[in-house]
Amino acid sequence: MQNPQGPTRNSGWIAVQCSAIKTLDRGAVHGTLPWPGCRPVARRVYPTITKEHNMHGATSEPQDFSAKDDACGTRSITSVAAASPGAGQSGRVAWRASLWIAALLLVVSVTSWGFAQRGRGPRGGPFPGAGRGRDRLPDRSDYPLWENPAPFQHDVFTFVRIQYDSGRGGFRFGGGGNWRNDYPDCDWNFSFRLHQLTSFRVDPLGKVLRLTDPELNDYPFIYMSNVQQMLLTDAEVIALRQYLLRGGFLMADDFWTPAAWRHVAAEMSRVFPACLPQELSLSHEIFHNVYDLKKIPQVPSILAWRQGDMFEYWHGDPEGDEEPHFYGINDAHGRMMVLLCHNNDIGDGWEREGENKEYFENFSEKWSYPLGINIITYAMTH
Repeated sequence: MQNPQGPTRNSGWIAVQCSAIKTLDRGAVHGTLPWPGCRPVARRVYPTITKEHNMHGATSEPQDFSAKDDACGTRSITSVAAASPGAGQSGRVAWRASLWIAALLLVVSVTSWGFAQRGRGPRGGPFPGAGRGRDRLPDRSDYPLWENPAPFQHDVFTFVRIQYDSGRGGFRFGGGGNWRNDYPDCDWNFSFRLHQLTSFRVDPLGKVLRLTDPELNDYPFIYMSNVQQMLLTDAEVIALRQYLLRGGFLMADDFWTPAAWRHVAAEMSRVFPACLPQELSLSHEIFHNVYDLKKIPQVPSILAWRQGDMFEYWHGDPEGDEEPHFYGINDAHGRMMVLLCHNNDIGDGWEREGENKEYFENFSEKWSYPLGINIITYAMTH
């Protein structure tokens, strides 16, 4: 791969933050300003990673996770081959080196975001959305599209949503379709903002995969939504565990109530039986690595917010706990592999950004996008 200074293998780039990088006039698709005020946000230099390197930067032979303890000290998972058929000849995730330039992120500060809220295509004008209901999928042509330069066409960040089965018919969608919650607007909008506000080369289309799809190992970040009733098969448990131990990252979003937490925790305990989720405090770097968040975010759905609530009560009894919680599951090196966003609907801030100006300003712009960019930055630099 090549960086702006020419080809390199061992050098790295210092993360920088700018007081302004890109701004949008309201209604415009793109507008740019010079990049004044750039400064290092950390002296840490992240090395570029090649296909011959593993997630910790050292060359190694393919690992057989069945032959040794995992990150949490258990031996409950079978071989890599059984876990992920066709997962690649290297025995590890062969993510392309250019993705690891995430440390070069250039973004505006939270207080000086200059981009405009967009309308939502057929859902109507900017404030508020109107038009088609939720019974039709949106048209991709109504959302921003872009082309990546030829050298980067196969070296891009792709937002991957996981399709999974869910119990009791599946909330809202029926037939176990919880995985589709906020899809596809959520994925397309976040991909656009990541492309617009950072130096990432981003796939505008995103992707939907099952955990057992061999293609999963081509992507370092996966997203699951509305997981309070998710049901993982044994094969999916094995595949997810191997994906995460190879260096992958899972963000699970939009599940509410202690009952939902108990269910999600139980499913994750099948993935890592001896590894307990740890609640993150505000001091965790994921809340500060790019955007400096001043409190633990809580993003309600636009429906709950329109009802005057910060909690989505239709999910069940909050049992006296309506506060937001973020839980991490770490590997043996302290790298967070899983982020569980409890009592939160971060994705609705992405999906619904064009429906209501007040919701956009109070949740999409203030919390959902800054936190999302922080999460991707963490995932891509650890």
